[in-house]
Amino acid sequence: MCRVVAQETAEGFPLLPELDPISLSDQSTDSFYSEPEPLSGALAVSAHYGRKDYLISHLQFGKESWLLRAALKAEKGYHPNFQLRYHDALVLGSFRPQWAHGLVSGKNPNHPSLDNPPHPASYSPLGAGLNLRYKDWGVLSYLSQQDRAVKLDGDLIATLPKSKQSYLGNVTEKLGSFGIYRELQTLGWGAQFYHQSYDRAFDDEALDSTLTLASLYARLSGNYNTLMLEYAQGKKGGAMKAEWDIQSGEFHGKFSYSRLGKYQIPAYAAKPLLLSSQDQRSEIRVDMQYRLGSHFSIRAGTTGNYRRGDLGDPQWLAHNNLGMQYRDPNAHLEMILYTVDREILIPVDSTYVDSRPTHFRVLISGKYQINPCWSTEISARYQHQEKHMALSSGSSWAQRVVYRKKRLQIKTGFTIISSANYKLYLPSDDDTGYEIYGKSMVESNLQLSYKFRVLDVSLSYRGDVMDIDNFRCKIDLGKRF
Repeated sequence: MCRVVAQETAEGFPLLPELDPISLSDQSTDSFYSEPEPLSGALAVSAHYGRKDYLISHLQFGKESWLLRAALKAEKGYHPNFQLRYHDALVLGSFRPQWAHGLVSGKNPNHPSLDNPPHPASYSPLGAGLNLRYKDWGVLSYLSQQDRAVKLDGDLIATLPKSKQSYLGNVTEKLGSFGIYRELQTLGWGAQFYHQSYDRAFDDEALDSTLTLASLYARLSGNYNTLMLEYAQGKKGGAMKAEWDIQSGEFHGKFSYSRLGKYQIPAYAAKPLLLSSQDQRSEIRVDMQYRLGSHFSIRAGTTGNYRRGDLGDPQWLAHNNLGMQYRDPNAHLEMILYTVDREILIPVDSTYVDSRPTHFRVLISGKYQINPCWSTEISARYQHQEKHMALSSGSSWAQRVVYRKKRLQIKTGFTIISSANYKLYLPSDDDTGYEIYGKSMVESNLQLSYKFRVLDVSLSYRGDVMDIDNFRCKIDLGKRF
């Protein structure tokens, strides 16, 4: 099937999915649009029944220089999107502009682009875009106008959700951007002008309903090093991000520094800081990986976020991670340890009292190929956090046995979940990329898949063994052509 389940690793699964769940659903959509190449197209339909009832479908079809992409989610209403591309130069419909580090639009440090649509239940610019290239020069420009559902406080915008949901209020959003760039083998630079407006004011006086920004980026690449800097300036303040990427032999390192002044983040910009959504903060991030021979690798990273503005914000925020991985043709084993400052989770859980309580997570995943037909998979997680006068912890253990032969695949197993006053966000094959578990349970699962000549079919079931009404069934249909 044309689906990729988000993996809870340091690379594939965000450290704190609670704070950025939209990115997980967009990852699953990206995997569908990238998988069919170089085939002319693909169609996938998934129907879910049980805990949540909905249907989601994706289509990609290309002919000569044209490419059509479309998706639909039906759940308490219909949420469609579509995109028509010509030579990657002209884009009509839904798209995601990508520019440098993403201070103004989405992130693409390689070169500016107009990417595929997001998950059909996520908002993105809707209109027309151009990405014209001549030799090493390029021009990227787009216009967008659409109505968005919002939460209102009287006649003012209280919240501008990223996902399409039913709210009582609506606003008209208008976006426009023009950028010019040059990309050589060792040098790249670009300049962009951006404007956005809404027909209502925000209830937060720090946010303007009309926003104009200008940004510059520069990139310098060598055999082993890449340096990149982006700076964006608005009416009230600016933002910058610098990154150094080094790869030499078995070592790979990435070092970055970000700084936000009184900077209003545009509607579809990437998250500029990993650990905070507040402005007037600085962040330093280090991530290093080293391969030990042909099978082992270790990875370590740290991120520190420092307050530069409001004294009511936490002064320091930090997280650290350490991971080890073993991989050979028949086996894969990985363990990751995270330590997290509890304040980072304020947007989803404001009940903490201690200023520096302990919070850590341990993740283990593995796979072993017993023989050409049989394999087994495991994934485990333990999460611990302290609060004032309280302890919240949670754990999960998942075991799978997989049988594959020619066109047939059978996967079965169980998941044991223990949750003490804490909701666990665990990766799943749901269209959002994750599922929330708030109570202790034992869940059984079974998946049957078969690739017919004209169609790929998959049937799956997951259910609580102690509660027959707590289940989920799914059927996936896929066709490549």
